[in-house]
Amino acid sequence: MLKKERKGDERVKNWVMEVRDVVFQAEDVMDTIIEQIEKRRKLLLGRRSPRIIRLLKRGDLKLAIPEEIGGLIHLRYLKVICDECRLPSSVENLSNLQTVDVRGVTHCRLPKSLWKIQTLARVLCRRLDHLILPSSGFGCLKMLQVLETVGAGGWMRQLKELSSLRKLAITDISEEEQVDTLCESLCKLDHITSLLLEFDRLPTAATLFSSLPSHRNFRKLTLSCSRYAYEEVLTLGSYTCLSGLSQNLTNLSLRSTVVAQETVTALERLQGLVVLQIRQCRIVGGIYFRGVFPRLQHLRLVDLRGQSKVRIGSGAFPRLQHLQLVGLSGPSYIGIEGEEMMKRAELTIDRCNHLAFTDGLPDGHIHMPSIHIPSRW
Repeated sequence: MLKKERKGDERVKNWVMEVRDVVFQAEDVMDTIIEQIEKRRKLLLGRRSPRIIRLLKRGDLKLAIPEEIGGLIHLRYLKVICDECRLPSSVENLSNLQTVDVRGVTHCRLPKSLWKIQTLARVLCRRLDHLILPSSGFGCLKMLQVLETVGAGGWMRQLKELSSLRKLAITDISEEEQVDTLCESLCKLDHITSLLLEFDRLPTAATLFSSLPSHRNFRKLTLSCSRYAYEEVLTLGSYTCLSGLSQNLTNLSLRSTVVAQETVTALERLQGLVVLQIRQCRIVGGIYFRGVFPRLQHLRLVDLRGQSKVRIGSGAFPRLQHLQLVGLSGPSYIGIEGEEMMKRAELTIDRCNHLAFTDGLPDGHIHMPSIHIPSRW
């Protein structure tokens, strides 16, 4: 592993013959490395050619990776961390590339030639607004397993070609046509295990719920509304369609939307849930978990907006191991019926300065930034 902070360091030139795993943390050192590798082209065909490159540039910096990177034919892993980055079209020559990780890039542009690499297995982005495909579409990507996180667009018409896809994250879903395209494609992706779908407004998602994969591999689902649509009044009945989700689903996360009693009633029908997370949501009218979640082990209420009223029935979570309350910004009232659940479950409270327990806990009120109570306390 190599870390350098100054351009033109002579040791970079000497070490390049031996390096296989490279980490750069500088402004221009990439040009130096590529230049030295180009001068030693025999290195590209040898077994000591770099297979992993990580590019780290902290702060408000732009990085234009030179075209010569296409000569690193043994490269398998490319990770970039900077403010803005552009990958050159020559990356299509990286015939062994398996992973492109640009989650650390605020603004990233990926060339359409990237999607011609047959060995590509993972493409990880913080948020890729525009995905442009070559004329061949996704036809070459028989090994792609992870595609995260990409804005909705015309590329979704070729989504069904990704026969090996296991993890998928799509944002900015706003048009009915996009929802129809997703419905058509997702039912053909037999290996999908994890989905993240972000909608402009949740009612748009209602027609999609019944079309989500139902095969045994589909285990994790995250549903979210975009931030700029968050304040809109949403149709609370939209979540009633959640009851049509696969019974194989074990991990469900609801983000940035409205949660009401209708939501909880629909969730009670998902008998296989092990993890339920409600994050950055607004609870309307209070919610009462009175039905039975027979397998639920982890309940997480995180960064809820405004006043929150949550009540948990005595028999709702017979297998609960961990109740997590984090970042409840407004006045929050938690009611826990009976003592059996808290004898076996751990309670974690963090950043909840206006939290009150209405029953089920001996102290009645807790006003502190952080507390962890182990099971059988």
